[in-house]
Amino acid sequence: MIIILSLFSCESMTNGEPALASAYGNKLYLEDLKEGLSKANSYHDSMTFVSSKVDEWVMDQMQLRVAKDKLGKSENIARMVTEYEKELYLHQLNKVLLKEELDTSITVAEIDTFMARNGPDYLLSEPMVTLLLIKVLANDESDALDDLWKTEDLPGLRVTARQLNGLAMLDPQRWYKVSEIKSLLPQEVNEEVNYSKYSTKVKIVDDDIFFVKILEARKIGDTIPRTVITPKIKKQILKVRSKELLKDWKNTLYQNKIKSKDIIINKLDVNSSLN
Repeated sequence: MIIILSLFSCESMTNGEPALASAYGNKLYLEDLKEGLSKANSYHDSMTFVSSKVDEWVMDQMQLRVAKDKLGKSENIARMVTEYEKELYLHQLNKVLLKEELDTSITVAEIDTFMARNGPDYLLSEPMVTLLLIKVLANDESDALDDLWKTEDLPGLRVTARQLNGLAMLDPQRWYKVSEIKSLLPQEVNEEVNYSKYSTKVKIVDDDIFFVKILEARKIGDTIPRTVITPKIKKQILKVRSKELLKDWKNTLYQNKIKSKDIIINKLDVNSSLN
Protein backbone atom coordinates (compact mmCIF):
# COMPACT_ATOMS: atom_id res chain seq x y z
CA MET A 1 0.00 0.00 0.00
CA ILE A 2 2.91 2.38 0.73
CA ILE A 3 4.19 1.85 -2.81
CA ILE A 4 0.76 2.66 -4.24
CA LEU A 5 0.39 5.81 -2.18
CA SER A 6 3.80 6.97 -3.38
CA LEU A 7 2.38 7.05 -6.90
CA PHE A 8 0.00 9.75 -5.69
CA SER A 9 2.37 12.23 -4.12
CA CYS A 10 1.12 15.78 -3.77
CA GLU A 11 3.37 16.77 -6.65
CA SER A 12 1.85 14.17 -9.01
CA MET A 13 -1.62 15.60 -8.43
CA THR A 14 -0.69 19.05 -9.67
CA ASN A 15 -1.26 20.39 -13.16
CA GLY A 16 2.29 19.38 -13.92
CA GLU A 17 1.46 15.70 -13.84
CA PRO A 18 2.57 14.04 -17.09
CA ALA A 19 -0.07 12.24 -19.12
CA LEU A 20 0.02 8.45 -19.24
CA ALA A 21 -1.33 8.54 -22.80
CA SER A 22 -2.83 10.96 -25.28
CA ALA A 23 -5.06 10.46 -28.31
CA TYR A 24 -6.82 12.94 -30.58
CA GLY A 25 -6.47 15.79 -28.11
CA ASN A 26 -7.59 13.79 -25.08
CA LYS A 27 -5.26 12.79 -22.24
CA LEU A 28 -5.28 10.10 -19.56
CA TYR A 29 -3.67 10.93 -16.21
CA LEU A 30 -2.66 8.79 -13.27
CA GLU A 31 -5.19 10.65 -11.18
CA ASP A 32 -7.96 9.25 -13.40
CA LEU A 33 -7.02 5.76 -12.22
CA LYS A 34 -6.55 6.42 -8.51
CA GLU A 35 -9.77 4.68 -7.43
CA GLY A 36 -8.77 1.38 -9.00
CA LEU A 37 -5.16 1.73 -7.92
CA SER A 38 -6.17 2.10 -4.29
CA LYS A 39 -7.31 -1.53 -4.37
CA ALA A 40 -3.97 -2.88 -5.60
CA ASN A 41 -1.90 -4.80 -3.05
CA SER A 42 1.59 -4.52 -4.54
CA TYR A 43 3.74 -2.51 -6.90
CA HIS A 44 3.41 -5.27 -9.52
CA ASP A 45 -0.40 -5.20 -9.22
CA SER A 46 -0.34 -1.41 -9.57
CA MET A 47 1.77 -1.48 -12.73
CA THR A 48 -0.31 -4.27 -14.25
CA PHE A 49 -3.49 -2.30 -13.54
CA VAL A 50 -2.10 0.92 -15.04
CA SER A 51 -0.84 -0.85 -18.16
CA SER A 52 -4.20 -2.56 -18.67
CA LYS A 53 -6.16 0.67 -18.20
CA VAL A 54 -3.91 2.62 -20.57
CA ASP A 55 -4.42 0.00 -23.29
CA GLU A 56 -8.16 0.02 -22.66
CA TRP A 57 -8.34 3.82 -22.79
CA VAL A 58 -6.32 4.05 -26.01
CA MET A 59 -8.48 1.40 -27.66
CA ASP A 60 -11.63 3.27 -26.67
CA GLN A 61 -10.28 6.55 -28.02
CA MET A 62 -9.39 4.95 -31.36
CA GLN A 63 -12.81 3.34 -31.72
CA LEU A 64 -14.55 6.55 -30.73
CA ARG A 65 -12.66 8.50 -33.39
CA VAL A 66 -13.51 5.93 -36.06
CA ALA A 67 -17.17 6.01 -34.98
CA LYS A 68 -17.34 9.81 -35.17
CA ASP A 69 -15.59 9.89 -38.55
CA LYS A 70 -17.82 7.18 -39.95
CA LEU A 71 -21.14 8.32 -38.50
CA GLY A 72 -20.60 12.06 -38.39
CA LYS A 73 -22.87 14.16 -36.21
CA SER A 74 -25.86 12.10 -35.17
CA GLU A 75 -28.98 13.85 -33.93
CA ASN A 76 -30.22 10.52 -32.63
CA ILE A 77 -27.13 9.98 -30.47
CA ALA A 78 -27.24 13.58 -29.25
CA ARG A 79 -30.88 13.07 -28.30
CA MET A 80 -30.08 9.84 -26.46
CA VAL A 81 -27.24 11.53 -24.59
CA THR A 82 -29.57 14.33 -23.52
CA GLU A 83 -32.24 11.83 -22.45
CA TYR A 84 -29.72 9.75 -20.52
CA GLU A 85 -28.36 12.84 -18.78
CA LYS A 86 -31.90 13.79 -17.76
CA GLU A 87 -32.57 10.30 -16.40
CA LEU A 88 -29.33 10.36 -14.40
CA TYR A 89 -30.18 13.71 -12.82
CA LEU A 90 -33.71 12.64 -11.95
CA HIS A 91 -32.52 9.30 -10.59
CA GLN A 92 -29.95 10.97 -8.36
CA LEU A 93 -32.51 13.56 -7.23
CA ASN A 94 -34.92 10.79 -6.23
CA LYS A 95 -32.16 9.05 -4.27
CA VAL A 96 -31.34 12.25 -2.39
CA LEU A 97 -35.00 12.98 -1.65
CA LEU A 98 -35.63 9.47 -0.36
CA LYS A 99 -32.50 9.57 1.78
CA GLU A 100 -33.53 12.90 3.31
CA GLU A 101 -37.29 12.47 3.57
CA LEU A 102 -38.25 8.77 3.61
CA ASP A 103 -39.40 7.45 6.98
CA THR A 104 -37.98 3.92 7.15
CA SER A 105 -39.58 2.97 10.47
CA ILE A 106 -42.24 0.28 10.08
CA THR A 107 -44.59 -0.84 12.84
CA VAL A 108 -45.94 -4.31 13.51
CA ALA A 109 -49.42 -2.96 12.79
CA GLU A 110 -48.34 -1.84 9.31
CA ILE A 111 -46.93 -5.28 8.59
CA ASP A 112 -50.15 -6.94 9.79
CA THR A 113 -52.25 -4.64 7.60
CA PHE A 114 -50.07 -5.28 4.57
CA MET A 115 -50.30 -9.03 5.08
CA ALA A 116 -54.08 -8.84 5.50
CA ARG A 117 -54.43 -6.96 2.22
CA ASN A 118 -52.15 -9.32 0.33
CA GLY A 119 -52.93 -12.57 2.16
CA PRO A 120 -52.86 -14.95 -0.84
CA ASP A 121 -49.35 -13.75 -1.69
CA TYR A 122 -48.00 -15.00 1.64
CA LEU A 123 -49.02 -18.65 1.66
CA LEU A 124 -46.51 -21.48 1.77
CA SER A 125 -45.87 -23.42 -1.42
CA GLU A 126 -43.98 -26.08 0.55
CA PRO A 127 -43.82 -27.15 4.22
CA MET A 128 -41.55 -25.40 6.70
CA VAL A 129 -40.40 -26.27 10.22
CA THR A 130 -38.43 -24.96 13.16
CA LEU A 131 -36.24 -27.60 14.73
CA LEU A 132 -33.22 -28.63 16.74
CA LEU A 133 -30.78 -30.93 14.97
CA ILE A 134 -27.44 -32.44 15.93
CA LYS A 135 -25.27 -34.99 14.17
CA VAL A 136 -22.18 -36.47 15.82
CA LEU A 137 -20.22 -39.69 15.58
CA ALA A 138 -22.13 -42.48 17.31
CA ASN A 139 -19.04 -43.31 19.35
CA ASP A 140 -19.11 -39.78 20.79
CA GLU A 141 -22.60 -40.10 22.23
CA SER A 142 -22.65 -39.82 26.04
CA ASP A 143 -25.09 -39.52 28.91
CA ALA A 144 -24.13 -35.86 29.17
CA LEU A 145 -25.11 -35.25 25.56
CA ASP A 146 -28.38 -37.15 26.05
CA ASP A 147 -29.22 -35.03 29.11
CA LEU A 148 -28.46 -31.78 27.29
CA TRP A 149 -30.73 -32.91 24.44
CA LYS A 150 -33.62 -33.91 26.70
CA THR A 151 -33.53 -30.60 28.60
CA GLU A 152 -32.96 -28.56 25.40
CA ASP A 153 -29.92 -26.91 26.96
CA LEU A 154 -29.00 -24.98 23.81
CA PRO A 155 -25.79 -23.33 25.08
CA GLY A 156 -24.55 -26.70 26.35
CA LEU A 157 -25.51 -28.42 23.10
CA ARG A 158 -23.70 -25.82 21.02
CA VAL A 159 -20.50 -26.19 23.05
CA THR A 160 -20.66 -29.99 23.00
CA ALA A 161 -21.40 -30.21 19.28
CA ARG A 162 -18.50 -27.87 18.56
CA GLN A 163 -16.14 -29.94 20.72
CA LEU A 164 -17.21 -33.10 18.90
CA ASN A 165 -16.89 -31.48 15.44
CA GLY A 166 -20.55 -32.28 14.81
CA LEU A 167 -23.33 -30.66 12.82
CA ALA A 168 -25.56 -28.41 14.94
CA MET A 169 -28.69 -26.49 13.93
CA LEU A 170 -29.92 -25.06 17.20
CA ASP A 171 -31.81 -21.84 16.46
CA PRO A 172 -35.42 -22.51 17.56
CA GLN A 173 -36.61 -19.29 15.90
CA ARG A 174 -35.31 -20.06 12.42
CA TRP A 175 -37.61 -21.64 9.86
CA TYR A 176 -36.38 -24.11 7.27
CA LYS A 177 -37.99 -25.62 4.23
CA VAL A 178 -38.54 -29.29 4.88
CA SER A 179 -36.78 -30.05 1.61
CA GLU A 180 -33.66 -28.31 2.96
CA ILE A 181 -33.59 -30.48 6.06
CA LYS A 182 -34.28 -33.69 4.17
CA SER A 183 -31.34 -32.96 1.88
CA LEU A 184 -29.05 -32.93 4.94
CA LEU A 185 -30.25 -36.21 6.44
CA PRO A 186 -30.01 -39.83 5.34
CA GLN A 187 -33.14 -41.43 3.95
CA GLU A 188 -33.33 -43.73 6.99
CA VAL A 189 -33.71 -40.68 9.25
CA ASN A 190 -36.18 -38.88 7.00
CA GLU A 191 -38.43 -41.92 6.92
CA GLU A 192 -38.81 -41.84 10.70
CA VAL A 193 -39.00 -38.10 11.39
CA ASN A 194 -42.52 -36.63 11.49
CA TYR A 195 -42.15 -33.24 9.77
CA SER A 196 -45.82 -32.31 10.20
CA LYS A 197 -45.98 -31.75 13.98
CA TYR A 198 -43.95 -31.53 17.17
CA SER A 199 -41.85 -34.68 17.36
CA THR A 200 -38.45 -35.96 18.39
CA LYS A 201 -36.24 -38.70 17.03
CA VAL A 202 -32.80 -40.13 17.76
CA LYS A 203 -31.43 -42.39 15.04
CA ILE A 204 -28.11 -44.09 14.38
CA VAL A 205 -27.12 -44.50 10.74
CA ASP A 206 -23.77 -46.14 10.03
CA ASP A 207 -21.21 -44.27 12.15
CA ASP A 208 -23.40 -41.23 12.88
CA ILE A 209 -26.13 -40.52 15.40
CA PHE A 210 -28.81 -37.95 14.59
CA PHE A 211 -30.84 -36.01 17.15
CA VAL A 212 -33.86 -34.38 15.48
CA LYS A 213 -36.64 -32.46 17.22
CA ILE A 214 -39.39 -30.74 15.21
CA LEU A 215 -40.61 -27.77 17.26
CA GLU A 216 -43.23 -26.22 14.98
CA ALA A 217 -44.52 -27.13 11.54
CA ARG A 218 -46.48 -25.36 8.81
CA LYS A 219 -47.94 -27.09 5.81
CA ILE A 220 -48.57 -26.00 2.24
CA GLY A 221 -51.22 -23.27 2.19
CA ASP A 222 -50.43 -21.98 5.69
CA THR A 223 -49.27 -18.41 6.13
CA ILE A 224 -45.53 -17.95 5.68
CA PRO A 225 -43.93 -17.48 9.14
CA ARG A 226 -43.58 -13.84 10.13
CA THR A 227 -39.83 -14.03 10.70
CA VAL A 228 -39.41 -15.34 7.15
CA ILE A 229 -41.69 -12.90 5.38
CA THR A 230 -41.15 -9.71 7.42
CA PRO A 231 -37.96 -8.56 5.59
CA LYS A 232 -39.72 -8.92 2.22
CA ILE A 233 -42.83 -7.11 3.45
CA LYS A 234 -40.73 -4.24 4.82
CA LYS A 235 -39.10 -3.80 1.41
CA GLN A 236 -42.50 -3.76 -0.27
CA ILE A 237 -43.90 -1.25 2.23
CA LEU A 238 -40.89 1.03 1.71
CA LYS A 239 -41.28 0.69 -2.07
CA VAL A 240 -44.91 1.84 -1.87
CA ARG A 241 -44.00 4.59 0.60
CA SER A 242 -41.20 5.79 -1.69
CA LYS A 243 -43.51 6.06 -4.69
CA GLU A 244 -46.06 8.02 -2.66
CA LEU A 245 -43.41 10.37 -1.25
CA LEU A 246 -41.99 11.14 -4.70
CA LYS A 247 -45.46 11.60 -6.16
CA ASP A 248 -46.45 14.03 -3.38
CA TRP A 249 -43.17 15.92 -3.74
CA LYS A 250 -43.66 16.31 -7.51
CA ASN A 251 -47.24 17.51 -7.08
CA THR A 252 -46.21 20.05 -4.43
CA LEU A 253 -43.34 21.29 -6.59
CA TYR A 254 -45.69 21.62 -9.56
CA GLN A 255 -48.27 23.62 -7.63
CA ASN A 256 -45.62 25.91 -6.13
CA LYS A 257 -44.02 26.61 -9.50
CA ILE A 258 -47.40 27.34 -11.07
CA LYS A 259 -48.21 29.82 -8.30
CA SER A 260 -44.84 31.53 -8.56
CA LYS A 261 -45.17 31.61 -12.36
CA ASP A 262 -41.78 29.94 -12.75
CA ILE A 263 -43.63 27.75 -15.22
CA ILE A 264 -46.50 28.83 -17.44
CA ILE A 265 -48.78 26.45 -19.32
CA ASN A 266 -50.72 28.06 -22.14
CA LYS A 267 -54.05 26.67 -23.19
CA LEU A 268 -54.13 25.48 -26.76
CA ASP A 269 -57.19 25.70 -28.97
CA VAL A 270 -56.73 22.49 -30.92
CA ASN A 271 -59.43 23.22 -33.47
CA SER A 272 -58.11 26.64 -34.40
CA SER A 273 -54.58 25.33 -34.58
CA LEU A 274 -55.57 22.62 -37.04
CA ASN A 275 -57.57 24.97 -39.32
